[in-house]
Amino acid sequence: MKRKIRNIMVILIFTGWAVCAGNREVIPLEKNGTEEVLSHECLKNNLAEKYSFSSLTITEGRYREYRDNPPMIDIDICYPQLHGMQDSRKEERINALIAEDALRLLRNNPVYTRFQEGSYPYEKNTFCLNQYSGKIPYVSRKLLCIRYGLFTGVLTPGKGLSSVSTATVIDLEQEKILMLPDVVDDFALLSDWLMEDRFVCITKWDNVACGQQVSELCRNGYRETLYQNLQAEEFGDMNQWYVDGERFVLIYNDGYYYEFAMDIEEAGDFLKADFRDSISDGTKWRLSEVDCSWM
Repeated sequence: MKRKIRNIMVILIFTGWAVCAGNREVIPLEKNGTEEVLSHECLKNNLAEKYSFSSLTITEGRYREYRDNPPMIDIDICYPQLHGMQDSRKEERINALIAEDALRLLRNNPVYTRFQEGSYPYEKNTFCLNQYSGKIPYVSRKLLCIRYGLFTGVLTPGKGLSSVSTATVIDLEQEKILMLPDVVDDFALLSDWLMEDRFVCITKWDNVACGQQVSELCRNGYRETLYQNLQAEEFGDMNQWYVDGERFVLIYNDGYYYEFAMDIEEAGDFLKADFRDSISDGTKWRLSEVDCSWM
């Protein structure tokens, strides 16, 4: 019942906003953002030691695309951008990685492509991708983890949007996006532990822990495909992940999202040794949600 109510609310919110918005231009991808929203002393001091930040700030980059002529488009995504590195080229490359990965749900998306080309057949529908949360759950001298919550899908009369979660994990030293194959050494063990419900669901709906289990979410045949899904290169239903300094977290997406976590020490059994060591080498620190939110 709560989910039905949530869907109805989403429909009302987005439909009402679209009616009032009128014509808007497409705002191009912003590399540097416009509004300074965070200057955290702990983050500043620790990153300064490794990357020579003179004065670290985090600003908000934004991608906005809106079209009220059929087929309609409504996209609004915000993402963090780091500023203050003495190595300005490295800073630009890292920020470019963050911005590019924040738009992953638009890459190779055939439905979005049809809306862009104007070939989607139903005029009353709107392609939506709207972010409602964004946080930095973990940062160290080696890793930057960013987590997003979004509503997405085709908005139609009487039908709501899907709530999905994505995550960006960046190796700050190698300047690359880390996927699960970059950090997981034993996918067979990871698959088995997921199916045995050794991961704990940490997702809350309306501030209440949902208590979901992976085994309860499995459809027919999912056990056989989980191994492949975890290793997929593009966005999949079980290949988004991040760490928060204490836990290794996997995100399950299927209309709604659920986060399944395991203590980082226990997860070390299926993680690559170099990654496991980078999390436990004493160079980490955790930010509170108030401090790490840039929205």
